[in-house]
Amino acid sequence: QQQQQQQQQQQQQTSPAGSGGRAARWKKALLGRGGSAEQRVPPSFSTWSGKLNEPNQRVIKADCERTRAEVEFFRLPDVRAKMEAMLTCWCQLQKARYKQGLNEVLAPFLFLQAERAEEVPPSDDEVFACFCAFLRRYAPFFDSEDFVPLQCGFVFFRGLLLYHRPDLHNLLTERGVTPDMFCMPWFLTVFANKTPLRLTLQLWDRHLERGEPAFFVFLAVAVLANAEQRVLRAESSNLPEILTSLGLTSREELENLWSAAEGLYNRTPATFVARLRRNVLRSQTARPLGARTGGDQVTQEDDALSTTASSSSSTSSSVAIGESEDSEAVKLLEKLEQEKCFFILPEEVVGHCYPPRPDEPRKPWQPPPLCPWRLLVLDVRAVMSFEAGHLPPAVPFDPFGAAAADERGRGASAALQQGPWQLLQWGLEPAASPDALEAPKVFEALKAALGEDWVCNREAHICLLGSTSDGALLKALYNMLTRELTLRHISVASGGYEAVLAYAQRQGFDIISSESSPSTSARLTTLTSKQSAAPAPGREGGAVAADGGDESGTGTDGGSGGDGRWGSKLASAWSSLAGRKAVDA
Repeated sequence: QQQQQQQQQQQQQTSPAGSGGRAARWKKALLGRGGSAEQRVPPSFSTWSGKLNEPNQRVIKADCERTRAEVEFFRLPDVRAKMEAMLTCWCQLQKARYKQGLNEVLAPFLFLQAERAEEVPPSDDEVFACFCAFLRRYAPFFDSEDFVPLQCGFVFFRGLLLYHRPDLHNLLTERGVTPDMFCMPWFLTVFANKTPLRLTLQLWDRHLERGEPAFFVFLAVAVLANAEQRVLRAESSNLPEILTSLGLTSREELENLWSAAEGLYNRTPATFVARLRRNVLRSQTARPLGARTGGDQVTQEDDALSTTASSSSSTSSSVAIGESEDSEAVKLLEKLEQEKCFFILPEEVVGHCYPPRPDEPRKPWQPPPLCPWRLLVLDVRAVMSFEAGHLPPAVPFDPFGAAAADERGRGASAALQQGPWQLLQWGLEPAASPDALEAPKVFEALKAALGEDWVCNREAHICLLGSTSDGALLKALYNMLTRELTLRHISVASGGYEAVLAYAQRQGFDIISSESSPSTSARLTTLTSKQSAAPAPGREGGAVAADGGDESGTGTDGGSGGDGRWGSKLASAWSSLAGRKAVDA
Protein backbone atom coordinates (compact mmCIF):
# COMPACT_ATOMS: atom_id res chain seq x y z
CA GLN A 1 0.00 0.00 0.00
CA GLN A 2 2.85 2.38 0.78
CA GLN A 3 4.39 1.70 -2.63
CA GLN A 4 1.03 2.31 -4.31
CA GLN A 5 0.64 5.61 -2.46
CA GLN A 6 4.14 6.67 -3.51
CA GLN A 7 3.41 5.72 -7.11
CA GLN A 8 0.10 7.62 -7.04
CA GLN A 9 1.85 10.68 -5.60
CA GLN A 10 4.48 10.45 -8.34
CA GLN A 11 1.78 10.23 -10.99
CA GLN A 12 -0.04 13.27 -9.59
CA GLN A 13 3.19 15.28 -9.69
CA THR A 14 3.85 14.36 -13.29
CA SER A 15 0.29 14.70 -14.56
CA PRO A 16 -0.36 17.80 -16.70
CA ALA A 17 -2.39 20.65 -15.34
CA GLY A 18 -5.58 21.82 -16.98
CA SER A 19 -8.10 20.01 -19.10
CA GLY A 20 -7.06 17.26 -21.49
CA GLY A 21 -4.58 14.51 -20.79
CA ARG A 22 -0.88 14.74 -21.59
CA ALA A 23 -1.00 11.72 -23.88
CA ALA A 24 -3.78 13.25 -25.99
CA ARG A 25 -1.89 16.51 -26.37
CA TRP A 26 1.39 14.80 -27.19
CA LYS A 27 -0.30 12.60 -29.80
CA LYS A 28 -1.92 15.65 -31.34
CA ALA A 29 1.40 17.50 -31.49
CA LEU A 30 3.37 14.61 -32.95
CA LEU A 31 0.88 12.59 -34.99
CA GLY A 32 -1.54 15.20 -36.28
CA ARG A 33 -5.08 16.37 -35.72
CA GLY A 34 -6.54 13.00 -34.82
CA GLY A 35 -3.52 11.87 -32.83
CA SER A 36 -3.78 8.41 -34.37
CA ALA A 37 -0.73 6.29 -35.05
CA GLU A 38 -2.31 5.02 -38.26
CA GLN A 39 -2.45 8.53 -39.77
CA ARG A 40 1.29 9.19 -39.88
CA VAL A 41 3.23 6.09 -38.83
CA PRO A 42 2.21 2.48 -39.55
CA PRO A 43 1.61 0.45 -36.38
CA SER A 44 4.95 -1.20 -36.89
CA PHE A 45 5.51 -2.29 -33.30
CA SER A 46 2.47 -4.55 -32.97
CA THR A 47 3.22 -6.19 -36.33
CA TRP A 48 6.97 -6.35 -35.78
CA SER A 49 8.20 -9.93 -35.72
CA GLY A 50 11.90 -9.32 -35.27
CA LYS A 51 14.13 -10.85 -32.65
CA LEU A 52 16.14 -9.37 -29.81
CA ASN A 53 19.40 -10.06 -31.61
CA GLU A 54 21.07 -6.70 -32.18
CA PRO A 55 24.90 -6.75 -32.03
CA ASN A 56 24.77 -4.73 -28.80
CA GLN A 57 21.59 -6.30 -27.41
CA ARG A 58 23.20 -6.71 -24.00
CA VAL A 59 23.73 -2.92 -23.86
CA ILE A 60 20.07 -2.33 -24.74
CA LYS A 61 18.93 -4.69 -21.99
CA ALA A 62 21.28 -3.13 -19.42
CA ASP A 63 20.10 0.39 -20.30
CA CYS A 64 16.47 -0.66 -19.91
CA GLU A 65 17.15 -2.08 -16.46
CA ARG A 66 18.67 1.17 -15.17
CA THR A 67 16.33 3.62 -16.93
CA ARG A 68 14.39 5.68 -14.37
CA ALA A 69 14.95 2.95 -11.79
CA GLU A 70 13.86 5.33 -9.04
CA VAL A 71 10.29 5.18 -10.44
CA GLU A 72 8.30 2.06 -9.56
CA PHE A 73 6.70 1.87 -13.00
CA PHE A 74 10.03 1.37 -14.74
CA ARG A 75 11.07 -1.41 -12.36
CA LEU A 76 8.18 -3.60 -13.54
CA PRO A 77 9.52 -6.57 -15.58
CA ASP A 78 6.94 -6.23 -18.36
CA VAL A 79 7.75 -2.51 -18.77
CA ARG A 80 11.45 -3.26 -19.07
CA ALA A 81 10.72 -6.01 -21.59
CA LYS A 82 8.49 -3.69 -23.61
CA MET A 83 11.17 -0.98 -23.60
CA GLU A 84 13.81 -3.39 -24.84
CA ALA A 85 11.49 -4.62 -27.59
CA MET A 86 10.61 -1.08 -28.74
CA LEU A 87 14.23 0.02 -28.83
CA THR A 88 15.21 -3.08 -30.78
CA CYS A 89 12.29 -2.59 -33.16
CA TRP A 90 13.32 1.00 -33.84
CA CYS A 91 16.92 -0.01 -34.57
CA GLN A 92 15.87 -2.73 -37.00
CA LEU A 93 13.32 -0.56 -38.79
CA GLN A 94 15.81 2.32 -39.09
CA LYS A 95 18.69 -0.06 -39.87
CA ALA A 96 20.68 1.83 -37.26
CA ARG A 97 22.85 0.66 -34.41
CA TYR A 98 21.50 1.27 -30.90
CA LYS A 99 23.03 4.27 -29.15
CA GLN A 100 22.74 5.15 -25.50
CA GLY A 101 20.25 7.94 -24.96
CA LEU A 102 17.46 6.33 -26.96
CA ASN A 103 16.22 4.74 -23.74
CA GLU A 104 15.97 8.17 -22.08
CA VAL A 105 13.86 9.47 -24.98
CA LEU A 106 11.52 6.47 -24.95
CA ALA A 107 10.92 6.50 -21.18
CA PRO A 108 8.59 9.57 -21.01
CA PHE A 109 6.39 8.14 -23.76
CA LEU A 110 6.10 4.78 -22.01
CA PHE A 111 5.20 6.54 -18.77
CA LEU A 112 2.12 7.98 -20.49
CA GLN A 113 0.58 4.54 -20.06
CA ALA A 114 0.94 4.85 -16.28
CA GLU A 115 -0.61 8.27 -15.75
CA ARG A 116 -3.98 8.03 -14.03
CA ALA A 117 -5.08 11.33 -15.55
CA GLU A 118 -5.45 9.58 -18.89
CA GLU A 119 -9.00 8.34 -19.49
CA VAL A 120 -7.74 6.03 -22.22
CA PRO A 121 -4.02 5.25 -21.93
CA PRO A 122 -2.16 5.24 -25.24
CA SER A 123 -1.65 1.90 -26.89
CA ASP A 124 1.77 0.41 -27.53
CA ASP A 125 1.53 1.42 -31.19
CA GLU A 126 0.70 5.01 -30.23
CA VAL A 127 3.59 5.15 -27.78
CA PHE A 128 5.96 3.78 -30.41
CA ALA A 129 4.60 6.13 -33.08
CA CYS A 130 5.06 9.18 -30.83
CA PHE A 131 8.57 8.02 -29.96
CA CYS A 132 9.51 7.69 -33.65
CA ALA A 133 7.95 11.03 -34.56
CA PHE A 134 9.73 12.78 -31.69
CA LEU A 135 13.09 11.39 -32.80
CA ARG A 136 12.51 12.51 -36.39
CA ARG A 137 11.53 16.05 -35.48
CA TYR A 138 13.25 16.91 -32.22
CA ALA A 139 16.29 14.63 -31.96
CA PRO A 140 17.32 13.47 -35.46
CA PHE A 141 20.78 12.41 -34.32
CA PHE A 142 20.59 8.68 -33.63
CA ASP A 143 20.44 7.31 -37.17
CA SER A 144 23.95 8.53 -38.02
CA GLU A 145 26.82 6.24 -37.12
CA ASP A 146 29.26 9.11 -36.53
CA PHE A 147 26.74 11.55 -35.05
CA VAL A 148 27.44 14.00 -37.90
CA PRO A 149 24.07 15.79 -37.45
CA LEU A 150 24.88 16.18 -33.77
CA GLN A 151 28.26 17.71 -34.62
CA CYS A 152 26.48 20.16 -36.94
CA GLY A 153 24.19 21.02 -34.03
CA PHE A 154 27.26 21.78 -31.91
CA VAL A 155 28.47 24.22 -34.58
CA PHE A 156 25.17 26.10 -34.36
CA PHE A 157 25.32 26.04 -30.56
CA ARG A 158 28.79 27.63 -30.62
CA GLY A 159 27.58 30.25 -33.07
CA LEU A 160 24.56 31.15 -30.95
CA LEU A 161 26.68 31.31 -27.80
CA LEU A 162 29.19 33.59 -29.54
CA TYR A 163 26.37 35.83 -30.76
CA HIS A 164 24.76 36.35 -27.35
CA ARG A 165 27.55 35.56 -24.89
CA PRO A 166 30.99 35.98 -26.48
CA ASP A 167 32.57 36.13 -23.03
CA LEU A 168 31.46 32.59 -22.19
CA HIS A 169 32.24 31.34 -25.69
CA ASN A 170 35.76 32.74 -25.61
CA LEU A 171 36.41 31.39 -22.12
CA LEU A 172 35.46 27.86 -23.13
CA THR A 173 37.55 28.14 -26.30
CA GLU A 174 40.60 29.36 -24.41
CA ARG A 175 40.33 26.47 -21.96
CA GLY A 176 39.84 23.86 -24.64
CA VAL A 177 36.27 22.97 -23.66
CA THR A 178 34.14 21.90 -26.62
CA PRO A 179 30.34 21.37 -26.69
CA ASP A 180 30.65 17.60 -27.03
CA MET A 181 32.19 17.54 -23.54
CA PHE A 182 28.95 18.68 -21.86
CA CYS A 183 26.16 19.29 -24.43
CA MET A 184 25.77 15.80 -25.84
CA PRO A 185 23.22 14.53 -23.26
CA TRP A 186 21.22 17.77 -23.63
CA PHE A 187 20.98 17.43 -27.40
CA LEU A 188 20.51 13.67 -27.68
CA THR A 189 17.80 13.35 -25.04
CA VAL A 190 16.32 16.87 -25.22
CA PHE A 191 17.35 17.39 -21.58
CA ALA A 192 15.73 14.15 -20.35
CA ASN A 193 19.07 12.79 -19.15
CA LYS A 194 19.68 13.48 -15.44
CA THR A 195 16.48 15.55 -15.27
CA PRO A 196 13.81 14.33 -12.81
CA LEU A 197 10.93 12.65 -14.62
CA ARG A 198 8.33 15.17 -13.46
CA LEU A 199 10.46 18.03 -14.84
CA THR A 200 11.14 16.18 -18.07
CA LEU A 201 7.42 15.77 -18.66
CA GLN A 202 6.76 19.44 -17.89
CA LEU A 203 9.62 20.51 -20.16
CA TRP A 204 8.38 18.37 -23.02
CA ASP A 205 4.85 19.70 -22.46
CA ARG A 206 6.20 23.15 -23.22
CA HIS A 207 8.44 21.95 -26.02
CA LEU A 208 5.69 20.13 -27.89
CA GLU A 209 3.20 22.93 -27.31
CA ARG A 210 5.65 25.45 -28.72
CA GLY A 211 6.33 23.22 -31.70
CA GLU A 212 9.78 24.58 -32.57
CA PRO A 213 12.39 21.78 -32.75
CA ALA A 214 15.24 24.31 -32.84
CA PHE A 215 14.31 25.75 -29.46
CA PHE A 216 16.42 23.26 -27.50
CA VAL A 217 19.59 25.05 -28.72
CA PHE A 218 18.37 28.28 -27.13
CA LEU A 219 17.56 26.39 -23.95
CA ALA A 220 21.10 24.98 -23.92
CA VAL A 221 22.60 28.48 -24.17
CA ALA A 222 20.24 29.64 -21.41
CA VAL A 223 21.36 26.81 -19.13
CA LEU A 224 25.01 27.71 -19.68
CA ALA A 225 24.42 31.45 -19.26
CA ASN A 226 22.45 30.84 -16.08
CA ALA A 227 25.60 29.33 -14.54
CA GLU A 228 27.91 32.08 -15.75
CA GLN A 229 29.25 32.95 -12.31
CA ARG A 230 30.23 29.36 -11.59
CA VAL A 231 31.75 29.01 -15.07
CA LEU A 232 33.70 32.27 -14.98
CA ARG A 233 35.13 31.57 -11.51
CA ALA A 234 35.95 27.92 -12.12
CA GLU A 235 39.47 26.59 -12.34
CA SER A 236 40.33 25.05 -15.69
CA SER A 237 40.62 21.58 -14.17
CA ASN A 238 37.16 21.81 -12.58
CA LEU A 239 35.33 23.37 -15.54
CA PRO A 240 34.33 20.13 -17.36
CA GLU A 241 32.87 18.69 -14.16
CA ILE A 242 30.88 21.86 -13.49
CA LEU A 243 29.52 21.95 -17.02
CA THR A 244 28.42 18.31 -17.00
CA SER A 245 26.54 18.90 -13.74
CA LEU A 246 24.37 21.67 -15.22
CA GLY A 247 20.72 20.97 -15.92
CA LEU A 248 17.19 21.37 -14.57
CA THR A 249 16.56 20.64 -10.91
CA SER A 250 13.32 22.44 -9.98
CA ARG A 251 10.09 23.82 -11.42
CA GLU A 252 11.25 27.36 -10.63
CA GLU A 253 14.50 26.80 -12.50
CA LEU A 254 12.59 25.43 -15.47
CA GLU A 255 10.38 28.53 -15.55
CA ASN A 256 13.39 30.88 -15.40
CA LEU A 257 15.41 29.04 -18.01
CA TRP A 258 12.46 28.75 -20.37
CA SER A 259 11.85 32.50 -20.11
CA ALA A 260 15.54 33.15 -20.70
CA ALA A 261 15.51 30.90 -23.78
CA GLU A 262 12.40 32.71 -25.09
CA GLY A 263 14.27 36.00 -24.72
CA LEU A 264 17.23 34.63 -26.68
CA TYR A 265 14.91 33.30 -29.37
CA ASN A 266 13.15 36.64 -29.76
CA ARG A 267 16.49 38.46 -30.02
CA THR A 268 18.11 36.18 -32.57
CA PRO A 269 17.94 36.82 -36.33
CA ALA A 270 15.49 34.45 -38.03
CA THR A 271 18.30 33.32 -40.33
CA PHE A 272 19.79 31.27 -37.51
CA VAL A 273 16.67 29.16 -36.91
CA ALA A 274 16.06 28.81 -40.65
CA ARG A 275 19.55 27.43 -41.24
CA LEU A 276 19.42 25.20 -38.17
CA ARG A 277 16.15 23.66 -39.30
CA ARG A 278 17.35 23.34 -42.88
CA ASN A 279 20.74 21.80 -42.20
CA VAL A 280 20.27 19.89 -38.95
CA LEU A 281 16.59 19.42 -38.08
CA ARG A 282 15.35 18.90 -41.64
CA SER A 283 13.20 21.38 -43.52
CA GLN A 284 10.15 19.11 -43.85
CA THR A 285 9.21 19.36 -40.17
CA ALA A 286 5.70 20.74 -39.79
CA ARG A 287 4.30 22.87 -37.02
CA PRO A 288 1.71 21.06 -34.88
CA LEU A 289 -1.76 22.35 -34.30
CA GLY A 290 -2.36 24.44 -31.25
CA ALA A 291 1.20 25.78 -31.16
CA ARG A 292 2.00 28.92 -29.22
CA THR A 293 1.34 32.10 -31.17
CA GLY A 294 4.53 33.79 -30.06
CA GLY A 295 6.67 31.17 -31.74
CA ASP A 296 4.46 30.71 -34.79
CA GLN A 297 5.35 34.06 -36.28
CA VAL A 298 9.05 33.41 -36.20
CA THR A 299 8.65 29.86 -37.45
CA GLN A 300 6.74 31.08 -40.48
CA GLU A 301 9.59 33.47 -41.17
CA ASP A 302 12.00 30.57 -40.81
CA ASP A 303 10.02 28.51 -43.31
CA ALA A 304 10.17 31.33 -45.85
CA LEU A 305 13.84 31.97 -45.22
CA SER A 306 14.75 28.29 -45.30
CA THR A 307 14.33 28.14 -49.07
CA THR A 308 17.46 30.25 -49.36
CA ALA A 309 19.11 29.49 -46.03
CA SER A 310 21.56 27.17 -47.68
CA SER A 311 21.69 28.52 -51.23
CA SER A 312 23.70 31.64 -50.42
CA SER A 313 27.31 31.50 -51.52
CA SER A 314 28.49 32.56 -48.10
CA THR A 315 26.51 30.02 -46.11
CA SER A 316 26.23 26.33 -46.92
CA SER A 317 24.65 23.79 -49.21
CA SER A 318 21.01 22.78 -48.86
CA VAL A 319 21.77 19.16 -48.10
CA ALA A 320 19.28 17.80 -45.57
CA ILE A 321 21.21 15.43 -43.36
CA GLY A 322 18.40 12.97 -42.94
CA GLU A 323 18.18 12.50 -46.72
CA SER A 324 21.85 12.59 -47.70
CA GLU A 325 24.67 10.14 -47.85
CA ASP A 326 27.26 10.16 -45.10
CA SER A 327 29.79 11.83 -47.37
CA GLU A 328 27.41 14.70 -48.11
CA ALA A 329 26.72 15.15 -44.40
CA VAL A 330 30.44 15.29 -43.69
CA LYS A 331 30.89 17.90 -46.42
CA LEU A 332 28.12 19.96 -44.89
CA LEU A 333 29.79 19.74 -41.49
CA GLU A 334 33.08 20.89 -42.99
CA LYS A 335 31.38 23.88 -44.63
CA LEU A 336 29.68 24.88 -41.39
CA GLU A 337 32.91 24.62 -39.42
CA GLN A 338 34.73 26.79 -41.97
CA GLU A 339 32.27 29.68 -41.77
CA LYS A 340 33.58 31.12 -38.48
CA CYS A 341 30.97 33.91 -38.65
CA PHE A 342 27.34 34.43 -37.68
CA PHE A 343 25.64 35.09 -41.02
CA ILE A 344 22.39 36.89 -41.79
CA LEU A 345 20.72 36.19 -45.11
CA PRO A 346 20.20 39.07 -47.59
CA GLU A 347 16.42 38.78 -47.20
CA GLU A 348 16.56 39.49 -43.49
CA VAL A 349 19.02 42.37 -43.92
CA VAL A 350 16.68 43.95 -46.45
CA GLY A 351 13.70 43.31 -44.18
CA HIS A 352 15.29 45.34 -41.39
CA CYS A 353 16.28 48.16 -43.73
CA TYR A 354 12.94 48.73 -45.46
CA PRO A 355 9.66 48.97 -43.53
CA PRO A 356 6.49 47.54 -45.07
CA ARG A 357 4.85 49.84 -47.58
CA PRO A 358 1.48 51.39 -46.69
CA ASP A 359 -1.44 49.00 -47.06
CA GLU A 360 0.97 46.17 -47.82
CA PRO A 361 1.14 43.09 -45.59
CA ARG A 362 4.38 42.42 -43.82
CA LYS A 363 6.66 40.03 -45.65
CA PRO A 364 7.94 36.94 -43.81
CA TRP A 365 11.48 38.35 -43.81
CA GLN A 366 10.48 41.70 -42.31
CA PRO A 367 10.64 42.03 -38.50
CA PRO A 368 7.39 42.40 -36.56
CA PRO A 369 6.37 45.93 -35.50
CA LEU A 370 7.35 45.28 -31.88
CA CYS A 371 10.65 43.58 -32.65
CA PRO A 372 12.72 44.00 -29.45
CA TRP A 373 15.98 44.66 -31.29
CA ARG A 374 17.29 46.77 -34.16
CA LEU A 375 19.80 45.85 -36.84
CA LEU A 376 22.58 48.41 -37.40
CA VAL A 377 24.25 47.89 -40.77
CA LEU A 378 27.91 48.93 -40.82
CA ASP A 379 29.05 49.33 -44.43
CA VAL A 380 32.81 48.75 -44.65
CA ARG A 381 33.12 49.48 -48.36
CA ALA A 382 35.09 52.45 -49.68
CA VAL A 383 33.51 55.90 -49.38
CA MET A 384 33.16 56.18 -53.15
CA SER A 385 31.29 52.89 -53.30
CA PHE A 386 29.12 53.87 -50.35
CA GLU A 387 28.18 57.20 -51.89
CA ALA A 388 27.36 55.53 -55.19
CA GLY A 389 24.70 53.45 -53.49
CA HIS A 390 23.85 52.03 -50.07
CA LEU A 391 20.98 50.83 -47.94
CA PRO A 392 18.94 53.62 -46.29
CA PRO A 393 19.95 53.00 -42.65
CA ALA A 394 23.51 51.83 -43.41
CA VAL A 395 26.35 53.64 -41.64
CA PRO A 396 29.77 53.96 -43.30
CA PHE A 397 32.46 52.37 -41.17
CA ASP A 398 36.24 52.52 -41.45
CA PRO A 399 37.75 50.11 -38.90
CA PHE A 400 41.20 51.63 -39.46
CA GLY A 401 40.10 55.06 -38.23
CA ALA A 402 38.58 58.11 -39.87
CA ALA A 403 41.79 60.00 -40.59
CA ALA A 404 41.87 59.11 -44.26
CA ALA A 405 38.12 58.71 -44.72
CA ASP A 406 37.77 61.76 -46.95
CA GLU A 407 40.46 60.49 -49.29
CA ARG A 408 39.39 56.88 -49.48
CA GLY A 409 37.99 55.59 -52.71
CA ARG A 410 39.22 58.47 -54.94
CA GLY A 411 41.26 56.30 -57.23
CA ALA A 412 43.77 53.48 -57.34
CA SER A 413 46.76 55.79 -57.54
CA ALA A 414 45.68 57.66 -54.41
CA ALA A 415 44.95 54.34 -52.68
CA LEU A 416 48.50 53.14 -53.29
CA GLN A 417 49.79 56.00 -51.13
CA GLN A 418 47.33 55.67 -48.27
CA GLY A 419 48.01 52.28 -46.70
CA PRO A 420 46.51 48.82 -46.58
CA TRP A 421 42.87 49.90 -46.18
CA GLN A 422 42.89 51.63 -49.54
CA LEU A 423 44.78 48.77 -51.18
CA LEU A 424 42.17 46.38 -49.85
CA GLN A 425 39.29 48.41 -51.24
CA TRP A 426 40.84 48.56 -54.69
CA GLY A 427 41.44 44.84 -54.98
CA LEU A 428 45.19 45.21 -54.39
CA GLU A 429 45.03 43.69 -50.93
CA PRO A 430 48.42 42.92 -49.39
CA ALA A 431 48.61 39.57 -47.66
CA ALA A 432 48.74 41.04 -44.15
CA SER A 433 46.17 43.81 -44.55
CA PRO A 434 43.57 42.39 -42.10
CA ASP A 435 46.35 42.02 -39.55
CA ALA A 436 46.66 45.81 -39.47
CA LEU A 437 43.45 45.99 -37.43
CA GLU A 438 44.04 47.18 -33.88
CA ALA A 439 41.44 46.72 -31.16
CA PRO A 440 41.71 50.23 -29.65
CA LYS A 441 41.36 51.88 -33.06
CA VAL A 442 38.48 49.64 -34.06
CA PHE A 443 36.67 50.44 -30.82
CA GLU A 444 37.23 54.19 -31.30
CA ALA A 445 36.03 53.94 -34.89
CA LEU A 446 32.95 52.09 -33.71
CA LYS A 447 32.15 54.80 -31.18
CA ALA A 448 32.75 57.48 -33.82
CA ALA A 449 30.42 55.74 -36.28
CA LEU A 450 27.59 54.81 -33.92
CA GLY A 451 28.12 56.79 -30.75
CA GLU A 452 28.92 55.19 -27.41
CA ASP A 453 25.25 54.91 -26.48
CA TRP A 454 24.59 52.61 -29.42
CA VAL A 455 27.76 50.60 -28.85
CA CYS A 456 26.60 49.97 -25.27
CA ASN A 457 23.02 49.25 -26.29
CA ARG A 458 21.94 45.62 -26.04
CA GLU A 459 19.10 46.25 -28.45
CA ALA A 460 21.61 47.13 -31.16
CA HIS A 461 22.62 44.20 -33.34
CA ILE A 462 25.52 45.09 -35.62
CA CYS A 463 25.66 43.57 -39.10
CA LEU A 464 28.90 43.98 -41.09
CA LEU A 465 28.30 44.59 -44.78
CA GLY A 466 31.03 44.58 -47.40
CA SER A 467 31.66 43.59 -50.99
CA THR A 468 32.38 40.00 -51.91
CA SER A 469 36.05 40.94 -52.22
CA ASP A 470 36.16 42.06 -48.59
CA GLY A 471 35.98 38.55 -47.14
CA ALA A 472 39.35 38.62 -45.39
CA LEU A 473 38.66 42.01 -43.83
CA LEU A 474 35.17 41.03 -42.69
CA LYS A 475 36.44 37.88 -41.00
CA ALA A 476 39.26 39.76 -39.29
CA LEU A 477 36.89 42.51 -38.18
CA TYR A 478 34.33 39.98 -36.96
CA ASN A 479 36.99 38.20 -34.91
CA MET A 480 38.19 41.52 -33.50
CA LEU A 481 34.71 42.56 -32.35
CA THR A 482 33.70 39.18 -30.93
CA ARG A 483 36.97 37.72 -29.62
CA GLU A 484 38.95 40.73 -28.46
CA LEU A 485 36.27 43.33 -27.71
CA THR A 486 33.72 40.62 -26.78
CA LEU A 487 30.83 42.61 -28.21
CA ARG A 488 27.49 40.88 -28.42
CA HIS A 489 25.15 40.55 -31.39
CA ILE A 490 27.70 40.81 -34.21
CA SER A 491 26.88 39.31 -37.60
CA VAL A 492 27.95 39.40 -41.25
CA ALA A 493 25.64 39.89 -44.24
CA SER A 494 25.71 36.71 -46.28
CA GLY A 495 26.71 37.21 -49.90
CA GLY A 496 27.92 40.76 -49.28
CA TYR A 497 26.53 44.01 -50.60
CA GLU A 498 26.01 42.50 -54.03
CA ALA A 499 23.55 39.88 -52.75
CA VAL A 500 21.72 42.39 -50.54
CA LEU A 501 21.48 44.88 -53.41
CA ALA A 502 20.15 42.26 -55.80
CA TYR A 503 17.45 41.19 -53.37
CA ALA A 504 16.42 44.77 -52.57
CA GLN A 505 16.10 45.55 -56.27
CA ARG A 506 14.01 42.43 -56.88
CA GLN A 507 11.63 43.69 -54.22
CA GLY A 508 11.44 47.12 -55.85
CA PHE A 509 13.23 49.02 -53.06
CA ASP A 510 15.26 52.15 -53.76
CA ILE A 511 18.97 52.38 -53.06
CA ILE A 512 20.25 55.62 -51.54
CA SER A 513 22.89 57.61 -53.46
CA SER A 514 25.06 60.52 -52.27
CA GLU A 515 22.52 63.13 -53.43
CA SER A 516 19.74 61.78 -51.24
CA SER A 517 21.79 60.24 -48.46
CA PRO A 518 20.94 61.50 -44.94
CA SER A 519 23.71 62.05 -42.45
CA THR A 520 24.85 59.35 -40.08
CA SER A 521 23.32 61.20 -37.14
CA ALA A 522 20.01 61.42 -38.96
CA ARG A 523 20.02 57.69 -39.61
CA LEU A 524 20.75 56.89 -35.99
CA THR A 525 18.11 59.38 -34.84
CA THR A 526 15.60 57.53 -37.00
CA LEU A 527 16.64 54.24 -35.47
CA THR A 528 16.38 55.74 -32.00
CA SER A 529 12.82 56.88 -32.66
CA LYS A 530 11.95 53.38 -33.85
CA GLN A 531 13.57 51.93 -30.78
CA SER A 532 11.42 54.00 -28.46
CA ALA A 533 8.33 52.30 -29.86
CA ALA A 534 9.69 48.83 -29.07
CA PRO A 535 9.27 47.16 -25.69
CA ALA A 536 12.08 47.53 -23.22
CA PRO A 537 14.64 44.71 -23.32
CA GLY A 538 14.21 41.99 -20.76
CA ARG A 539 10.49 42.74 -20.23
CA GLU A 540 9.34 40.37 -22.91
CA GLY A 541 10.34 36.79 -22.36
CA GLY A 542 12.41 37.52 -19.26
CA ALA A 543 15.83 36.89 -20.82
CA VAL A 544 17.72 37.76 -17.67
CA ALA A 545 19.96 34.79 -17.20
CA ALA A 546 20.69 34.13 -20.86
CA ASP A 547 21.47 37.68 -21.81
CA GLY A 548 23.60 38.28 -18.74
CA GLY A 549 22.84 40.78 -16.01
CA ASP A 550 19.46 42.04 -14.86
CA GLU A 551 17.61 43.68 -17.70
CA SER A 552 14.20 43.53 -16.11
CA GLY A 553 15.00 45.37 -12.91
CA THR A 554 14.94 49.04 -12.16
CA GLY A 555 17.41 51.56 -13.53
CA THR A 556 18.27 52.66 -17.02
CA ASP A 557 19.16 50.32 -19.85
CA GLY A 558 22.20 50.45 -22.10
CA GLY A 559 20.07 51.93 -24.84
CA SER A 560 19.76 55.20 -22.95
CA GLY A 561 23.45 55.47 -22.33
CA GLY A 562 22.90 55.30 -18.59
CA ASP A 563 23.81 51.67 -17.94
CA GLY A 564 26.77 51.99 -15.64
CA ARG A 565 27.57 48.30 -15.86
CA TRP A 566 28.08 48.30 -19.61
CA GLY A 567 29.75 51.71 -19.62
CA SER A 568 32.29 50.59 -17.03
CA LYS A 569 32.87 47.30 -18.83
CA LEU A 570 33.62 48.99 -22.13
CA ALA A 571 35.73 51.63 -20.44
CA SER A 572 37.66 48.87 -18.69
CA ALA A 573 38.10 47.01 -21.97
CA TRP A 574 39.29 50.18 -23.64
CA SER A 575 41.77 50.94 -20.82
CA SER A 576 43.09 47.40 -20.96
CA LEU A 577 43.56 47.52 -24.72
CA ALA A 578 45.12 50.96 -24.58
CA GLY A 579 47.50 49.80 -21.84
CA ARG A 580 48.43 46.75 -23.85
CA LYS A 581 49.09 48.98 -26.85
CA ALA A 582 51.33 51.23 -24.74
CA VAL A 583 53.30 48.25 -23.46
CA ASP A 584 53.70 46.86 -26.95
CA ALA A 585 54.91 50.27 -28.13
